[in-house]
Amino acid sequence: MGNPKARFGRSKQKRSDCKLLTLALIIDDLGFIKYSHLYPGNQQETKTLAEMIESLVALRPDLAKNRTVIMDAGIATEDNLAYLRQNGFHYIVVHRGKSDFTPDDTAGMKIIRDDGEFTVEVCRKEKDAEVLLLCRSTGRIEKDRGIRNRQEQLFVERLAYYRSGLSKKGHTKVYSKVLELIGRLREKHPKASKVYDVEVVAEKTESSVKSLIAKGIIWKKKAAFEQNEALDGCYVLRTDRTDLGDGEIWRTYVMLTRVERAFRSLKSSLGLRPNFHQIERRADAHLFISVLAYHILHIIEYRLRQHGDHRCWQTICQVLSTHQRVTIEYDVKEQQEVRRCHLRMCSRPEPEHSMIYHRLGLSGTPLGRRTYMAK
Repeated sequence: MGNPKARFGRSKQKRSDCKLLTLALIIDDLGFIKYSHLYPGNQQETKTLAEMIESLVALRPDLAKNRTVIMDAGIATEDNLAYLRQNGFHYIVVHRGKSDFTPDDTAGMKIIRDDGEFTVEVCRKEKDAEVLLLCRSTGRIEKDRGIRNRQEQLFVERLAYYRSGLSKKGHTKVYSKVLELIGRLREKHPKASKVYDVEVVAEKTESSVKSLIAKGIIWKKKAAFEQNEALDGCYVLRTDRTDLGDGEIWRTYVMLTRVERAFRSLKSSLGLRPNFHQIERRADAHLFISVLAYHILHIIEYRLRQHGDHRCWQTICQVLSTHQRVTIEYDVKEQQEVRRCHLRMCSRPEPEHSMIYHRLGLSGTPLGRRTYMAK
């Protein structure tokens, strides 16, 4: 393959058979891309931050100081936060873990958003010149519970299957192998694994080779389960912007969710992947065109938001899909000769179509009528 950047790396789609490219983007507070760079597919995300910022500052010295960087938990390592502090940048990130808060802290949470769709509550603590903001969303509560309950059900069902297999012929009974199975099960269902203690009961066998045989499997919920349940729907934001209010911190961070939503469109409908090009310059061009398409997508969403319309790109496409360009065919008789005519025209926009076009400053009939005869 003629692309040195194409490397095997960690694929979130579990495609270990495909080489990857890493696209890194720096996006401003309005969601517009300010800098992009392509890295090899085996690049670690935690190691790209300093290089990206230094490259951007070289191009835009005005961005060198007093800027706030927003990152998710995957990039917000202690080394990266130390780098930001040393270079005069502020940060708002998702804090790893909730150990600074207890279920008692959820009792006095303050509501910062309640729009009828969902409610967001927060609890603030300041520690070592930083703000730790415990956030709880009603929408996320149901999501967390659904994920955990589903994982618990699968986890317990599989444990019961392993236990019943110990009394059947042909099933694994060697103690070490059973521990292996349970270890893999814990890796597959990490949320449920935290809730349960699992014990494998073993006994020695008298044979030519002495070994331990599993005789049973016992599991029970941990005492700290209620604490995990009380913190469902919660996440912790960490920032050095002690001057900001609770609502400002939360609103600034959730901008990242809009960017992530746009990235999902970038990866799907905008054709960022899969990338079948074998030559480096062609693969680079493919990703560059996808980034340009993202700009168009984002300016559409941004202009609609300025008019109070917060619909995402997928919803906009679905709404506008019924406004189409159609072709009407008919026959015309001219001097004993019948000729086939084609009329190209746009369908009449529905009221909702017209409203979207008006907010974007576009005409409801982008192309006029066109008539032509087949030869």
